[in-house]
Amino acid sequence: MERLVEEAPSIVDYYIDSMIGGGTSFQEKGEAAVRAATFITGIEDVIDRNLFIKRVSEKLGIDQDILKKEVHSRLYPKMRKEAQLSRLPKKETVGLEFNLIHLMMEYPAVVPAIIEARAMEYFLDRELKSIGQSWVDHVSAAEASLNPGESFSFLQGLDSSDPVETLMKLLFQESPFSQETLSPLSADMIRQVKRRWYKEQKKTITERLLNAQTSGNQSMVSELAKEKERLLREEKEL
Repeated sequence: MERLVEEAPSIVDYYIDSMIGGGTSFQEKGEAAVRAATFITGIEDVIDRNLFIKRVSEKLGIDQDILKKEVHSRLYPKMRKEAQLSRLPKKETVGLEFNLIHLMMEYPAVVPAIIEARAMEYFLDRELKSIGQSWVDHVSAAEASLNPGESFSFLQGLDSSDPVETLMKLLFQESPFSQETLSPLSADMIRQVKRRWYKEQKKTITERLLNAQTSGNQSMVSELAKEKERLLREEKEL
């Protein structure tokens, strides 16, 4: 192929003109690039493939990097799909908020302490907050002590999701929590959830404060500075 391209470019050009075609508009060039990519994927040798990409790019005026990406996406469709999936945000199934929900589902007796501390107000993950708040409401509305399998039945009534499915699996396993340490454990978990919330709030305030300083908005700077001081005071009281 390398010799063919170097010594008889007219043959390659003839193929490009007759089989791939060209055009002047953006759409025509795009369609030509797709046709070229379809053919190029059949060239097994990497060097020959890159030479043909280079010639098509020069002949049709198509950006070489764009053509390479199109060829690569056709050669490795599975890899592209996995890369796209890996960029999707994954729902948290471990972490502070998830662990606190797990604890209060294993031991509903800690729910009153969670209500008193207003712990659910400090959840950052919306779905976990919804699950946790729904369970808190469920326990609070119960007129008698809950049955051992109540938390599992509750989860079955929710829409399927990674956190819900993971919680259901955990409820069938041996509990990682000890009833003897429920009080200090729940208190520590609540404190960590709150600290995480304050950390995120301070980060957001700091970013807004920098933007206000950059734009010269002194009234906003003053307001945000006071808000940051308030958050710092509240955090110290945890």
